[in-house]
Amino acid sequence: MNADHRHSFQEGDFVVFNEVEGMTEINNLKPAKIIDCKAYSFKIELDTRNFGNYIRQGRVENKKVPHFV
Repeated sequence: MNADHRHSFQEGDFVVFNEVEGMTEINNLKPAKIIDCKAYSFKIELDTRNFGNYIRQGRVENKKVPHFV
């Protein structure tokens, strides 16, 4: 993700995407873990090399996932 606005996600958070144009394979997948977080962008633990090219738009939502101890 790369945006013009700061986000509130942190490393270790899990996120899901929807309404993404172009890279439609990422829409509605299981939650992906954020592994590298900067003020305006983050990387997720998901291999997207075979996904289509990102065009625009999309929503990202923080998801709580069970953590077994």
